[in-house]
Parts: sequence; structure tokens; C-alpha cells
Amino acid sequence: MVEHDKENIWDEKYRLKREEVQKFHHDYWRKNNHRYESEKQEFERAVLRSHNRKPTQAEQSQFYSNYLHQTRNAMLAYNFTWLKMNFGMVGLTLQSSLDRVSKVFNETLSLEYLLQRKQSKSVKEWQRLMQSLKSPGGAGSGIVGIYRGLTHSSFRAQGVTVR
Repeated sequence: MVEHDKENIWDEKYRLKREEVQKFHHDYWRKNNHRYESEKQEFERAVLRSHNRKPTQAEQSQFYSNYLHQTRNAMLAYNFTWLKMNFGMVGLTLQSSLDRVSKVFNETLSLEYLLQRKQSKSVKEWQRLMQSLKSPGGAGSGIVGIYRGLTHSSFRAQGVTVR
């Protein structure tokens, strides 16, 4: 998972949607389990009052079957909503992945351009270019990390070593 401070807009939307789906899922099953337990206890008390014993397995099976039949529509609605919410997250995941690939592609193109420029410029011109890229709000403020990588004696990019 992406750290909150490093997430893009699509990561944030995905995270918030995932949290919403998890809350929906948790709330539904918490309520369903509470309802089941309370109805089961009521059923057990009724059998104890009327027959002076605990319910048999057959009676418990019949109770569970009746419970599932009573809650069928609610469970179908839950399943439909849960699936719809999860499929909605697929689009957000795709958008996030495309955004990441786009950024990597753009940085790679910028890196290739800078490497070509480095070979054709003198050291002073290269340093001036890199300084302008490092400046806040400058044209290349997003590639400061690449600059740091280029200051080493050797840099490897896409199988090419530049010295």
C-alpha cells in the first residue's frame, strides 16, 4: 500500500473507497450476527419453555433454515451492493496504475533528454541546467531525485552506463 503522503489523487480515492467498503461490510455483518444471535437465543428459550430441554440438532437446523429464508432478500441486497462497490474500486485501481505508469514514462523521457544534454554540454552548462531544474516551481522540479542520481560517478539508465 502507498503511504498517505506519497499517494496520488487516485490512490487517495481508492483508499477512501476501500475504507467505505470495509465499513459497510463490517456494519452489515455486525448487525446480521447480532440479529442471528438474539433470534437464536429467543428460539432456544422458547424450546426450553415449551419442551423443558435444549433444541435438538434437527430443530436448530430448521431454525437456521428459516433464518436464512427470512434474511434472503437482505443478504441478496448486501451481496449486490458489496459487488458493485468492489467493482467500482477496480476503476480507481486502474486509474492509479495508469497515473503511476504515466509519471514513470514522463520521468524516463526527461531522464533520456537530460542524459543526451549532459553529453553535449560543458560541465558549467550542465550544472546551470540542473540548478534551474532543482529550483522550486522550476520546469523540472519533479526530477530532483534524478539529479541526485546523476551526481554519482556512474549512472545506469535503461542498460546504458553514463560516465
